[in-house]
Amino acid sequence: APGGRYLSAQIVSAESGWIFVTVGPRAELYEVVRRNLMIVIVLAIVSLVVSAVIVIIVARKIVNPIIVVDKTINGIASGHADLTKRIAVTSKDEIGSLVNGFNKFSEKLQNIIKDVKGLKDVLTIAGDELAASLEETSSSITQIIANIESMHNQITTQSNSVHQTAGAVNEIASNIESLERMINNQTAG
Repeated sequence: APGGRYLSAQIVSAESGWIFVTVGPRAELYEVVRRNLMIVIVLAIVSLVVSAVIVIIVARKIVNPIIVVDKTINGIASGHADLTKRIAVTSKDEIGSLVNGFNKFSEKLQNIIKDVKGLKDVLTIAGDELAASLEETSSSITQIIANIESMHNQITTQSNSVHQTAGAVNEIASNIESLERMINNQTAG
């Protein structure tokens, strides 16, 4: 529209053919648009700030327990962890479920390590008993070997004695034969 004015038309009713027409200064239209645009921008900025605050709060509520679980798991993985400590459960959501599972895992791991330590003591005692038994067995085997050697020496000595006795018996038999021949010669003579 000429002269800094605006013209706006809107059909009110298609049946009656009525059209609503507005005419006014252009500056007034721009002022309303500018005011509405500022309101939209301010509301968008406020919405962004509120959304950011809500996101930060929710993220901290989710991330902080995960950080605690992460530190605890890394502590256990490093080998310097106290398995008697448990993480406090502060929620009943998935994070709380994760913490509960981790606490159960830590308790089970603590019991396994306790059992392993107990078995280590039992195995140490059994090892000591086995070593003592092995020493006794070794001593017994040494004594058996000495007895076998002694019996071998006695058998060797007895065998030599039997050979000497056999030689003496053969000599006596030979002497008896010789004596018998002499007796037979004297009887004949």
